[in-house]
Amino acid sequence: FPYRMGLIASCMADMILEEAENRELDIDTIVGIAINGIPYATLIAEELGLELAIFRPHVEKVGVFSSNYASVMNKNVVIVDDVVGSGKTLRKAITATKKEGGNPVLCVTLVNKRAQNDIDGVPLRALIRTRVI
Repeated sequence: FPYRMGLIASCMADMILEEAENRELDIDTIVGIAINGIPYATLIAEELGLELAIFRPHVEKVGVFSSNYASVMNKNVVIVDDVVGSGKTLRKAITATKKEGGNPVLCVTLVNKRAQNDIDGVPLRALIRTRVI
């Protein structure tokens, strides 16, 4: 189903472009959160012609960026994942990005299970929002 993932990633890329235009942002790098955020981030980075960085969260610690991909230092980054629930993984990615000298300007997910529109002050946008009734 890579074709369908590509269509979803294109929609996510459109959201990023819209947000960048509305907020007058220059975006340098797309950060994919391992494992499920990587395919979307890869397709988005390719479509937008941007660098790709990979973040690997750790259970007990914050996590690390893969040295095989772009650095986030001095870059405006968009963090991409598939689903946000508690927000813990995105928080780790935001913290690690700042620690590495990057500027997280936006988080984009396929599904948002939270009521909030940001995580630690970083705007959160999703294609689908779920709510518990």
